[in-house]
Amino acid sequence: MLSRHYRLSSEKDVRQVYQSRFVIRMRIFDMRLAKNSLRHPRFTVVVSTKISKSAVVRNRLKRQIRATLALYARQPGPGYDVIIITKPNILKIEAGERTQLLNRAFTQTRLWPKESKK
Repeated sequence: MLSRHYRLSSEKDVRQVYQSRFVIRMRIFDMRLAKNSLRHPRFTVVVSTKISKSAVVRNRLKRQIRATLALYARQPGPGYDVIIITKPNILKIEAGERTQLLNRAFTQTRLWPKESKK
């Protein structure tokens, strides 16, 4: 679970991230980023009703994405506010592949360190 400390919940902060021009587009989600004055990242996940009309499905997706974010949120790194906006294709792939794509996006932005290959 992603603790409150790492959540982006203020409407004002969310608007600032949407106004930032830094966007990473992947096939299953878009990621908007904005620098914050904190020493840790804050995240929010958006799953619209275009993805699924079922709240159960939308909430499950949010929980799965937040679980991945929680693994890396405590690692030291730059302070960024991040909004992950899901696309309809997200339902067509498995949870493991979603996690890999999320890891790849954060590694490309250098928000998370690269995974060591052993």
